[in-house]
Amino acid sequence: MFQMKINEIILILKNISHEGPGLIAEVFKKEKIAYHVINLSENIDLPKIDSYRLVIVMGGPDSANDNTV
Repeated sequence: MFQMKINEIILILKNISHEGPGLIAEVFKKEKIAYHVINLSENIDLPKIDSYRLVIVMGGPDSANDNTV
């Protein structure tokens, strides 16, 4: 496991507007790790990812196994 400094910020990108980062956010809050959450369904400019220590991309309802187009 790697060590993170408390002041480093983590970026969480989520694909579903009505769902949050869940347990990930709980752990970050408990450990006092700063993070930003961006909802990809909103039409906003993404920040430069090189200013973040880590980028987490949350999944969505779509699957590679879906037969719908």
